[in-house]
Amino acid sequence: MLLLDEPIGGLNPAEGDAMLALFQRIRGDGVAVILVEHNVRAVRAVCDRVLVLNSGHKIAEGRADEALAQPQVAEVYLGTHASAR
Repeated sequence: MLLLDEPIGGLNPAEGDAMLALFQRIRGDGVAVILVEHNVRAVRAVCDRVLVLNSGHKIAEGRADEALAQPQVAEVYLGTHASAR
């Protein structure tokens, strides 16, 4: 099991892409990856399942695309106008 806490923060786009590719290879080798991350692109790239928290309370859980598509997730992480797009 590999636990990562905000591993993409502070990286430029090329470095971030390299890290995401590394995490995907690690997953491909059968290692469970637990990712704590605010970068939605990274979450979509690495995670099959997500648990979304807001102030310590679960607001969504499930497959990454389904959970991230929840209106409350868009409102909390992208702002209220993002959910109307």
